[in-house]
Amino acid sequence: MYLDPFLFLNHHGLQEYGKNNNGLPFGPHPHRGFETVTFILEGDIKHKDSNGYESTITAGGVQWMTAGKGLIHEEVSSDKFKEQGGNLEILQLWVNLPAKYKMVEPKYIGVQKEGIPKLDNKDKTVVINAVSGMWKDTKGGIDTLTDIALATIEIKKNATYSLTIPKVNNIFFM
Repeated sequence: MYLDPFLFLNHHGLQEYGKNNNGLPFGPHPHRGFETVTFILEGDIKHKDSNGYESTITAGGVQWMTAGKGLIHEEVSSDKFKEQGGNLEILQLWVNLPAKYKMVEPKYIGVQKEGIPKLDNKDKTVVINAVSGMWKDTKGGIDTLTDIALATIEIKKNATYSLTIPKVNNIFFM
């Protein structure tokens, strides 16, 4: 199946790490021409790259890396997580960049849970964590090169919610 601009989705976890573990093994590796969006569901991820960007994002936060003309980065567990252990679960989505952005300067943005705007329905049975794009009248926490709208959505049992998606857009719901 081909669903532009979505290239790849990886679910890592749910895994439980004991105390004094080695953490995530994703040491230095290259990316070019697309973006990686990493949703940290549990645990944490430490990002470090060849452009000097570095941060550790915890559960509920998001890492957004625009590889553009290329960079080398690593995604590993923090020293605290390796020492203390715990649950780890992440989703990583690779998003293709349009041709005009393939060679842009690389950029990294890490946003903790508190930096992601929330909106909900009247009875609070649906909460949208607006990562990027516009969600009704709420702007996502990350500015992007394209008009991609990404969010995590928390839905309680028997809840309903309606969104209008323009016909020209592709939607990927997981």
